[in-house]
Amino acid sequence: MVLHKQVKLITVVIMAITMIVCALLVMDRLDGNIQVMQGKVKNAELELRQVQQKQGEITTEIANMDKESYIIARARELDYLMPGEMRFVVVNPEVLTDDPAGVKVEEWQNP
Repeated sequence: MVLHKQVKLITVVIMAITMIVCALLVMDRLDGNIQVMQGKVKNAELELRQVQQKQGEITTEIANMDKESYIIARARELDYLMPGEMRFVVVNPEVLTDDPAGVKVEEWQNP
């Protein structure tokens, strides 16, 4: 009877140790998964902030589109001229500092 109790006790102890080892392995794996997920969350939050910033810039640009000053500035960026304006392009800028009389000026045609 004592031997039978010892076998049961050894079996229970072995099973308990096995369960503890399995639980530790599972917890270690879960910890690794949690860290990976936290990294993904941080990346997603960074991407969200970037998208929100871009959205703010676009919203501001849309709000400015009705302003004449914005329209003129954008037209200038695209190389447009106002009616009656003439564009001059310096084709030999090296003479600007040496001999201003040697400047060759050509009229530029807007495409």
